[in-house]
Amino acid sequence: MQSSWSQTDGTANFFSDHIVLEYADKTLESGKAFSPVIKSVVKETRIELEDILDVRFKKGVFEVGAKIEIRLKSFSKLAEVPNKDGKITLKIDRADFQYAQEAVAKLQNDLSDFQKPLPDGQSFVGRLIDESANQAEKLNEYKK
Repeated sequence: MQSSWSQTDGTANFFSDHIVLEYADKTLESGKAFSPVIKSVVKETRIELEDILDVRFKKGVFEVGAKIEIRLKSFSKLAEVPNKDGKITLKIDRADFQYAQEAVAKLQNDLSDFQKPLPDGQSFVGRLIDESANQAEKLNEYKK
């Protein structure tokens, strides 16, 4: 009979266009003759802004028990990281409460900017091309 217990410790680094999760997945397994075996694997996963459905900050009580919950759009991406009930849950130490709250607020802002449609149905590249063409016309008129 084999049984296992798993614990995941790690860090999350928040950037304006992605999150990097670095974590060590430690598993305690009972091997032969009930001798415990600890397996530890260090992993790194990058989650792009386009893969994120939403991010929530849960305050806890008196800054204790705070956590960040991340839901992804893709189940295949979710399967790459430890998750529960379809969410990636990051428990926050009390000392990191303020930093975590600010990181989530910034990521939520970046996420809402990322999801906004561009005006007039233009793509970002199309808008750049139009602007550079207008600037070229103005430069040609100025030279005349």
